[in-house]
Amino acid sequence: MTGRERLAAILAGRPADRPALVLPGGLVTAPCAVLLRELSLERRALHRDWRLLCRLSLALYRRGGLDAAGLPFRLTVESEAYGGEVEDDGSGPFCFDYPLRDAGRWRDLDGLDPERDGRLPAVLSLVRRLRRLLPDTPLIGDLAGPLALASALTPMDGLLKSLASGGAGVCGLLDFLAEGSARYAGALARAGCDALFIMEPAATAQVVGPRLLETMVVPRLRRLIEASCAAGCAAIVHLCGPLTSVAALLDGLGPCAFSIDRPDELPRLREALAGRVFMGGLDAAVLEGGSPGDAAAAALAAARRGFDIIAPGCAVTGRLRPENLAAASGALKRGVR
Repeated sequence: MTGRERLAAILAGRPADRPALVLPGGLVTAPCAVLLRELSLERRALHRDWRLLCRLSLALYRRGGLDAAGLPFRLTVESEAYGGEVEDDGSGPFCFDYPLRDAGRWRDLDGLDPERDGRLPAVLSLVRRLRRLLPDTPLIGDLAGPLALASALTPMDGLLKSLASGGAGVCGLLDFLAEGSARYAGALARAGCDALFIMEPAATAQVVGPRLLETMVVPRLRRLIEASCAAGCAAIVHLCGPLTSVAALLDGLGPCAFSIDRPDELPRLREALAGRVFMGGLDAAVLEGGSPGDAAAAALAAARRGFDIIAPGCAVTGRLRPENLAAASGALKRGVR
Protein backbone atom coordinates (compact mmCIF):
# COMPACT_ATOMS: atom_id res chain seq x y z
CA MET A 1 0.00 0.00 0.00
CA THR A 2 1.13 3.57 -0.55
CA GLY A 3 1.19 5.81 2.49
CA ARG A 4 -1.89 7.61 1.21
CA GLU A 5 -3.78 4.35 0.75
CA ARG A 6 -2.69 3.12 4.18
CA LEU A 7 -3.83 6.16 6.14
CA ALA A 8 -7.07 6.42 4.15
CA ALA A 9 -7.88 2.79 4.92
CA ILE A 10 -7.09 3.16 8.62
CA LEU A 11 -9.15 6.33 9.04
CA ALA A 12 -12.06 4.70 7.21
CA GLY A 13 -11.91 1.68 9.52
CA ARG A 14 -10.76 -0.68 6.77
CA PRO A 15 -7.89 -3.21 7.04
CA ALA A 16 -4.39 -1.92 6.37
CA ASP A 17 -1.06 -3.69 6.01
CA ARG A 18 0.27 -2.15 9.24
CA PRO A 19 -0.27 0.77 11.63
CA ALA A 20 0.77 4.19 10.34
CA LEU A 21 3.37 6.37 12.05
CA VAL A 22 2.54 10.09 11.94
CA LEU A 23 3.62 13.31 13.61
CA PRO A 24 1.17 16.17 12.98
CA GLY A 25 2.67 19.63 13.30
CA GLY A 26 0.16 20.40 16.03
CA LEU A 27 2.02 17.96 18.29
CA VAL A 28 5.43 19.64 17.81
CA THR A 29 5.93 22.75 19.92
CA ALA A 30 9.13 23.93 18.21
CA PRO A 31 11.11 23.06 15.07
CA CYS A 32 13.48 20.12 15.39
CA ALA A 33 16.87 21.58 16.38
CA VAL A 34 18.82 18.77 14.72
CA LEU A 35 17.17 19.40 11.35
CA LEU A 36 17.56 23.16 11.67
CA ARG A 37 21.32 22.67 12.01
CA GLU A 38 21.53 20.14 9.20
CA LEU A 39 19.60 22.38 6.81
CA SER A 40 21.28 25.61 8.00
CA LEU A 41 17.88 27.15 8.72
CA GLU A 42 17.25 29.99 11.13
CA ARG A 43 14.24 29.55 13.34
CA ARG A 44 13.16 33.17 12.92
CA ALA A 45 13.16 32.90 9.10
CA LEU A 46 10.88 29.85 9.13
CA HIS A 47 7.92 31.82 10.39
CA ARG A 48 7.61 33.98 7.28
CA ASP A 49 8.83 31.80 4.41
CA TRP A 50 6.71 28.82 3.39
CA ARG A 51 9.53 27.54 1.15
CA LEU A 52 11.79 27.11 4.17
CA LEU A 53 8.93 25.44 6.02
CA CYS A 54 8.59 23.07 3.08
CA ARG A 55 12.27 22.11 3.31
CA LEU A 56 11.87 21.36 7.00
CA SER A 57 8.64 19.42 6.42
CA LEU A 58 10.27 17.23 3.79
CA ALA A 59 13.32 16.60 5.98
CA LEU A 60 11.18 15.57 8.96
CA TYR A 61 9.04 13.30 6.79
CA ARG A 62 12.00 11.63 5.09
CA ARG A 63 14.44 11.43 8.00
CA GLY A 64 11.73 10.17 10.32
CA GLY A 65 10.34 7.58 7.91
CA LEU A 66 6.86 8.95 8.57
CA ASP A 67 3.73 7.73 6.83
CA ALA A 68 2.37 11.26 6.39
CA ALA A 69 3.71 14.76 5.87
CA GLY A 70 2.42 18.14 6.95
CA LEU A 71 3.46 21.20 8.90
CA PRO A 72 6.82 20.65 10.62
CA PHE A 73 5.74 22.21 13.93
CA ARG A 74 2.82 24.00 15.54
CA LEU A 75 2.00 27.25 13.75
CA THR A 76 -0.55 29.39 15.57
CA VAL A 77 -1.67 30.97 12.33
CA GLU A 78 -5.39 31.02 13.13
CA SER A 79 -5.09 32.97 16.37
CA GLU A 80 -2.54 35.28 14.75
CA ALA A 81 -4.95 36.02 11.90
CA TYR A 82 -7.45 37.21 14.52
CA GLY A 83 -4.80 39.35 16.22
CA GLY A 84 -4.09 36.92 19.04
CA GLU A 85 -1.36 34.59 20.24
CA VAL A 86 1.64 34.04 17.98
CA GLU A 87 4.29 31.38 18.41
CA ASP A 88 7.68 32.13 19.88
CA ASP A 89 10.15 32.43 16.99
CA GLY A 90 13.14 32.44 19.32
CA SER A 91 14.11 36.01 18.47
CA GLY A 92 13.36 37.55 21.85
CA PRO A 93 10.97 37.67 24.78
CA PHE A 94 7.62 36.10 23.93
CA CYS A 95 4.63 38.21 24.90
CA PHE A 96 1.31 39.22 23.42
CA ASP A 97 -1.88 41.04 24.27
CA TYR A 98 -5.21 39.28 23.99
CA PRO A 99 -7.34 40.99 21.33
CA LEU A 100 -10.46 40.32 23.41
CA ARG A 101 -10.65 41.20 27.09
CA ASP A 102 -14.15 39.77 27.17
CA ALA A 103 -15.72 36.96 25.13
CA GLY A 104 -18.76 39.13 24.53
CA ARG A 105 -16.68 41.49 22.37
CA TRP A 106 -16.26 38.91 19.62
CA ARG A 107 -17.95 41.17 17.09
CA ASP A 108 -14.79 43.29 17.20
CA LEU A 109 -13.05 40.49 15.29
CA ASP A 110 -13.06 40.32 11.50
CA GLY A 111 -14.25 37.14 9.81
CA LEU A 112 -11.49 34.77 8.75
CA ASP A 113 -10.43 34.70 5.09
CA PRO A 114 -7.96 31.80 4.61
CA GLU A 115 -6.77 33.13 1.26
CA ARG A 116 -5.92 36.57 2.63
CA ASP A 117 -5.40 36.80 6.38
CA GLY A 118 -2.06 36.61 8.16
CA ARG A 119 0.06 33.59 7.31
CA LEU A 120 -2.87 31.37 6.35
CA PRO A 121 -2.08 31.83 2.63
CA ALA A 122 1.52 30.77 3.31
CA VAL A 123 0.32 27.55 4.95
CA LEU A 124 -1.91 26.85 1.97
CA SER A 125 1.06 27.42 -0.36
CA LEU A 126 3.10 24.97 1.70
CA VAL A 127 0.38 22.31 1.46
CA ARG A 128 0.04 22.79 -2.30
CA ARG A 129 3.78 22.40 -2.72
CA LEU A 130 3.89 19.24 -0.61
CA ARG A 131 0.98 17.82 -2.58
CA ARG A 132 2.89 18.29 -5.84
CA LEU A 133 6.10 16.81 -4.44
CA LEU A 134 4.49 13.88 -2.57
CA PRO A 135 1.54 12.64 -4.65
CA ASP A 136 1.37 9.25 -2.90
CA THR A 137 1.85 10.57 0.63
CA PRO A 138 -1.04 11.66 2.87
CA LEU A 139 -0.90 15.23 4.09
CA ILE A 140 -2.19 16.15 7.54
CA GLY A 141 -3.19 19.74 8.21
CA ASP A 142 -3.63 21.32 11.63
CA LEU A 143 -6.63 23.13 13.08
CA ALA A 144 -7.21 24.68 16.48
CA GLY A 145 -10.50 23.60 18.01
CA PRO A 146 -12.99 26.38 18.83
CA LEU A 147 -12.23 26.33 22.57
CA ALA A 148 -8.45 26.20 22.02
CA LEU A 149 -8.68 29.10 19.60
CA ALA A 150 -10.88 31.11 21.95
CA SER A 151 -8.34 30.65 24.76
CA ALA A 152 -5.68 32.27 22.52
CA LEU A 153 -7.90 35.31 21.96
CA THR A 154 -9.23 35.99 25.46
CA PRO A 155 -7.85 35.09 28.93
CA MET A 156 -8.66 31.51 29.90
CA ASP A 157 -9.93 32.30 33.39
CA GLY A 158 -12.50 34.75 32.04
CA LEU A 159 -13.39 32.37 29.24
CA LEU A 160 -14.13 29.55 31.68
CA LYS A 161 -16.34 31.85 33.75
CA SER A 162 -18.20 32.88 30.61
CA LEU A 163 -18.63 29.24 29.65
CA ALA A 164 -20.05 28.44 33.07
CA SER A 165 -22.58 31.25 32.79
CA GLY A 166 -23.57 30.14 29.29
CA GLY A 167 -24.09 33.70 28.15
CA ALA A 168 -24.82 34.76 24.59
CA GLY A 169 -21.38 36.36 24.32
CA VAL A 170 -19.33 33.21 24.72
CA CYS A 171 -21.77 31.21 22.60
CA GLY A 172 -21.43 33.81 19.86
CA LEU A 173 -17.64 33.71 20.08
CA LEU A 174 -17.46 29.92 19.80
CA ASP A 175 -19.91 29.85 16.89
CA PHE A 176 -18.00 32.63 15.13
CA LEU A 177 -14.67 30.82 15.53
CA ALA A 178 -16.12 27.47 14.47
CA GLU A 179 -17.42 29.01 11.25
CA GLY A 180 -14.08 30.65 10.51
CA SER A 181 -12.22 27.41 11.16
CA ALA A 182 -14.68 25.56 8.93
CA ARG A 183 -13.69 27.88 6.08
CA TYR A 184 -10.02 27.23 6.82
CA ALA A 185 -10.69 23.47 6.85
CA GLY A 186 -12.19 23.73 3.38
CA ALA A 187 -9.19 25.71 2.14
CA LEU A 188 -6.75 23.12 3.55
CA ALA A 189 -8.71 20.34 1.85
CA ARG A 190 -8.67 22.15 -1.49
CA ALA A 191 -4.92 22.70 -1.13
CA GLY A 192 -4.37 18.96 -0.82
CA CYS A 193 -4.78 17.77 2.78
CA ASP A 194 -6.10 14.26 3.31
CA ALA A 195 -6.79 14.63 7.03
CA LEU A 196 -7.07 17.43 9.55
CA PHE A 197 -5.67 17.20 13.07
CA ILE A 198 -7.92 19.23 15.39
CA MET A 199 -6.32 20.27 18.68
CA GLU A 200 -8.78 20.70 21.56
CA PRO A 201 -6.70 19.84 24.65
CA ALA A 202 -8.82 21.75 27.18
CA ALA A 203 -12.06 20.04 26.18
CA THR A 204 -11.96 17.60 29.08
CA ALA A 205 -14.11 16.77 32.05
CA GLN A 206 -11.32 18.07 34.29
CA VAL A 207 -11.17 21.54 32.73
CA VAL A 208 -14.70 22.36 31.57
CA GLY A 209 -16.73 19.57 33.18
CA PRO A 210 -19.19 17.15 31.54
CA ARG A 211 -22.09 19.62 31.33
CA LEU A 212 -20.15 22.33 29.51
CA LEU A 213 -18.41 19.74 27.38
CA GLU A 214 -21.81 18.55 26.19
CA THR A 215 -23.51 21.91 25.74
CA MET A 216 -20.72 24.31 24.78
CA VAL A 217 -17.84 22.34 23.28
CA VAL A 218 -19.16 19.25 21.51
CA PRO A 219 -21.64 21.09 19.22
CA ARG A 220 -18.96 23.50 17.94
CA LEU A 221 -16.34 20.80 17.60
CA ARG A 222 -18.85 18.67 15.71
CA ARG A 223 -19.44 21.59 13.33
CA LEU A 224 -15.72 21.64 12.53
CA ILE A 225 -15.60 17.87 12.05
CA GLU A 226 -18.60 18.02 9.71
CA ALA A 227 -16.93 20.77 7.69
CA SER A 228 -13.74 18.71 7.41
CA CYS A 229 -15.62 15.64 6.23
CA ALA A 230 -17.74 17.66 3.80
CA ALA A 231 -14.52 19.01 2.27
CA GLY A 232 -13.21 15.47 1.79
CA CYS A 233 -10.82 15.35 4.75
CA ALA A 234 -10.86 12.85 7.58
CA ALA A 235 -10.88 14.44 11.04
CA ILE A 236 -8.62 13.47 13.95
CA VAL A 237 -9.48 15.11 17.28
CA HIS A 238 -6.74 15.44 19.89
CA LEU A 239 -7.98 15.46 23.49
CA CYS A 240 -6.01 15.42 26.73
CA GLY A 241 -6.70 13.94 30.13
CA PRO A 242 -9.05 11.14 31.22
CA LEU A 243 -11.80 10.52 28.69
CA THR A 244 -13.55 7.32 29.75
CA SER A 245 -16.10 9.13 31.93
CA VAL A 246 -17.20 11.35 29.01
CA ALA A 247 -16.95 8.77 26.23
CA ALA A 248 -20.70 8.88 25.61
CA LEU A 249 -20.47 12.63 24.99
CA LEU A 250 -17.52 12.18 22.64
CA ASP A 251 -19.54 9.70 20.62
CA GLY A 252 -21.71 12.67 19.65
CA LEU A 253 -18.84 14.28 17.76
CA GLY A 254 -19.62 12.26 14.67
CA PRO A 255 -17.17 10.62 12.25
CA CYS A 256 -13.71 11.29 13.63
CA ALA A 257 -10.65 9.49 14.93
CA PHE A 258 -9.41 10.19 18.45
CA SER A 259 -5.85 11.13 19.42
CA ILE A 260 -5.40 10.41 23.13
CA ASP A 261 -2.60 10.94 25.64
CA ARG A 262 -3.42 8.10 28.07
CA PRO A 263 -2.66 4.67 26.55
CA ASP A 264 -4.05 2.89 29.61
CA GLU A 265 -7.54 4.17 28.72
CA LEU A 266 -7.54 2.59 25.27
CA PRO A 267 -9.30 -0.71 26.19
CA ARG A 268 -12.15 1.10 27.96
CA LEU A 269 -12.48 3.69 25.20
CA ARG A 270 -12.64 0.93 22.59
CA GLU A 271 -15.55 -0.59 24.48
CA ALA A 272 -17.35 2.73 24.85
CA LEU A 273 -16.58 3.99 21.33
CA ALA A 274 -16.83 0.83 19.29
CA GLY A 275 -15.54 1.02 15.76
CA ARG A 276 -13.56 4.22 16.31
CA VAL A 277 -9.98 4.77 15.19
CA PHE A 278 -7.45 5.65 17.89
CA MET A 279 -4.11 7.39 17.58
CA GLY A 280 -1.28 7.76 20.10
CA GLY A 281 0.73 5.37 22.23
CA LEU A 282 4.22 6.89 21.85
CA ASP A 283 5.88 8.60 24.80
CA ALA A 284 7.22 11.99 23.73
CA ALA A 285 10.08 11.62 26.21
CA VAL A 286 11.28 8.50 24.38
CA LEU A 287 11.35 10.35 21.06
CA GLU A 288 13.37 13.16 22.63
CA GLY A 289 15.65 11.45 25.12
CA GLY A 290 15.53 7.74 24.47
CA SER A 291 17.66 5.60 22.20
CA PRO A 292 16.58 4.33 18.77
CA GLY A 293 16.06 0.94 20.38
CA ASP A 294 13.79 2.50 22.99
CA ALA A 295 11.76 4.22 20.26
CA ALA A 296 11.43 1.02 18.24
CA ALA A 297 10.23 -0.89 21.30
CA ALA A 298 7.76 1.88 22.18
CA ALA A 299 6.28 1.87 18.68
CA LEU A 300 5.80 -1.90 18.74
CA ALA A 301 4.26 -1.70 22.22
CA ALA A 302 1.79 0.94 20.99
CA ALA A 303 0.83 -1.29 18.07
CA ARG A 304 0.35 -4.27 20.38
CA ARG A 305 -1.87 -2.18 22.63
CA GLY A 306 -4.15 -1.71 19.66
CA PHE A 307 -3.46 1.82 18.45
CA ASP A 308 -4.40 2.14 14.78
CA ILE A 309 -2.13 5.14 14.20
CA ILE A 310 1.12 5.44 16.13
CA ALA A 311 2.00 8.96 17.28
CA PRO A 312 3.04 10.83 20.41
CA GLY A 313 0.21 11.19 22.90
CA CYS A 314 1.54 14.57 24.02
CA ALA A 315 3.51 17.33 22.37
CA VAL A 316 7.18 16.90 21.56
CA THR A 317 9.68 19.76 21.61
CA GLY A 318 12.57 20.86 19.42
CA ARG A 319 14.69 18.19 21.14
CA LEU A 320 13.02 15.56 18.96
CA ARG A 321 15.55 13.08 17.54
CA PRO A 322 14.82 12.15 13.91
CA GLU A 323 16.74 8.88 14.30
CA ASN A 324 14.26 7.80 16.96
CA LEU A 325 11.34 8.41 14.61
CA ALA A 326 13.18 6.42 11.96
CA ALA A 327 13.72 3.55 14.38
CA ALA A 328 10.03 3.52 15.28
CA SER A 329 9.15 3.53 11.59
CA GLY A 330 11.53 0.68 10.83
CA ALA A 331 10.12 -1.43 13.65
CA LEU A 332 6.55 -0.97 12.40
CA LYS A 333 7.57 -1.81 8.84
CA ARG A 334 9.23 -5.02 10.01
CA GLY A 335 6.02 -5.96 11.76
CA VAL A 336 4.49 -6.56 15.16
CA ARG A 337 5.45 -9.93 16.61
